[in-house]
Amino acid sequence: MTALLGTDELRRMARARDQFLSESEVAPGVRPTIAKSWARSARCGVDATLRQLPTAPVNTRRSRLSRAAQPVLDELSAHLADMSTALLLADREGVILGRWVGDKSLLRLMDRTHSAPGSTLSEDAIGTNGLGSVLEERTAYAVIGPEHYADLFQQYACYGAPIVNPRTHRVEGVLTFVCRVRDSSPLMLPFVASTSAQIAEQLPLLGSHGDKRLIEEFRAATRTSRAPTVLVSDSMIIANPRGAHFLATTDPDSVWTTANHAIHGEEGTLWDAAGADARLTVQPVEEDGGVVGALIRISPQGAGAITKDGSPTDALTLLRSRMCAFDPVWDASLSVAIASQRNRVAVLLYGESGVGKTEFARAVHEVVTPDTPMTVLHAGLADVEGTKAWITRVKDALDGPGTLVIQRVNALDAHDAQLLATVIEASESRAPHQLISTVVGDVEEESLHPDLRAILGIQALRVPGLRERPGDIHELIRRFAASIDVPPPQLTVGAMDAIRAYDWPGNLKQLKRVVQALAMKAHGSPIGIEHLPPDIRDGRVRVHGEIERLERRAIEVTLARLGNNKSRAAEELGVSRATLYRKIRAYRL
Repeated sequence: MTALLGTDELRRMARARDQFLSESEVAPGVRPTIAKSWARSARCGVDATLRQLPTAPVNTRRSRLSRAAQPVLDELSAHLADMSTALLLADREGVILGRWVGDKSLLRLMDRTHSAPGSTLSEDAIGTNGLGSVLEERTAYAVIGPEHYADLFQQYACYGAPIVNPRTHRVEGVLTFVCRVRDSSPLMLPFVASTSAQIAEQLPLLGSHGDKRLIEEFRAATRTSRAPTVLVSDSMIIANPRGAHFLATTDPDSVWTTANHAIHGEEGTLWDAAGADARLTVQPVEEDGGVVGALIRISPQGAGAITKDGSPTDALTLLRSRMCAFDPVWDASLSVAIASQRNRVAVLLYGESGVGKTEFARAVHEVVTPDTPMTVLHAGLADVEGTKAWITRVKDALDGPGTLVIQRVNALDAHDAQLLATVIEASESRAPHQLISTVVGDVEEESLHPDLRAILGIQALRVPGLRERPGDIHELIRRFAASIDVPPPQLTVGAMDAIRAYDWPGNLKQLKRVVQALAMKAHGSPIGIEHLPPDIRDGRVRVHGEIERLERRAIEVTLARLGNNKSRAAEELGVSRATLYRKIRAYRL
């Protein structure tokens, strides 16, 4: 994430840009992502002094992306109406489909720089920018002032994020937040990423011409065959179980690209992450005389595409799916949890009540060591069963293979905690077991006995609260609805915003109860804000305004990724530690 550039940093970056344009050399201090983008721009022969942008016709009425984005951005722009900011929506080719501008002076500036619907901001056309470079990197991207390649955009600070279809995992377009350099803030990148995710969630809900025909073809093809089969179009990817396993190690964008090549007579081969290739048989699906998609049958040519039992081999992908852990707040902890389980390093999970610490432990166990037993013991039972009986159960679990989970280990008194620490240390040279323990609250603040902390606290992982993982809420709602055998509620944009903005003190259990209640109300009709429980409906904005809500989200994600290290978080966010502590208190983090 880019920190806010001060005057000296902006001057230094301007000199570095001049040096690159004149000598093709990258000066020290230029961010690697910017240096790579400058190099790509130069290879494409981009003219840094250009004054006109390429244009393309725009038909937003037939654009699924525009229809998905319109209600989200209309509502958001109302919050930003009096601010000198703008939002740009572009398709996957970098063509601007729409813009929402909150200030007339900024609108005039954007008109002068041709940042308007129909203009193309692809990186190969205009160089490094906060829209086209997002398409190249396929990730959230910030470009501040002189980091832009072209002279035309030196006054702008731009923060862009890809809009990825959750069904197909293809990049459908880009959302970019634009302001003047003097108004830039490093907290805007998480804001754009969160908003682009909201737009992406609307994409599967919007039907398009030919969808029915595509689904009929897929059903017919898989009715009598279990071969890996995928149906792909510009708006969706559908696969049977074996096809889905192949796609788990394949770049989704390459599927449609390869299918298009095959339709036009070119041989098609996909390469998976393990290096194995597969032969594709591609059958075009036509509707009203035009190709609307392709039916693909996959014949693996190597052992890497699909494992012997037909399951994907990527533990991280499996754990994300098992835990519904797709939000960036999980990024730092999942790989550590997997590595700890494989290497039998004791793990201490901490977090609020109801966040799913034991479920997290179970998921890691089932993904990494599925053929071994798992035992769960609650530390509070030591008082009920008696210390001797409870410790005996701990010894029995530690004497064999598998995973032992001790819930609420901080509930033990000093005597029992010391005894448990002794038992754990004595078992470390015996059976190959894994130990996971849980603490409710902050591990630094809870009264965990020093002897246990020395053993268990070496690898401490925080399980985020539901309010910290808004990117998972849509899928969690769908899964909770499936668990009670009802269709997922059809939530309006306003209702989903209110659900994401709520504090969720009861975390996952509370969300499940809300889904059950909404299922009883829905009867197939859309759920609006007025249908939500009063505490969610009335608490839809947790902080003073939209920017503050996004600031809170940025702080939450950064703290989680950096293991709650506030000094490093302040440095990365570009604010002082005093400012960060003040915001943590203000936002009740």
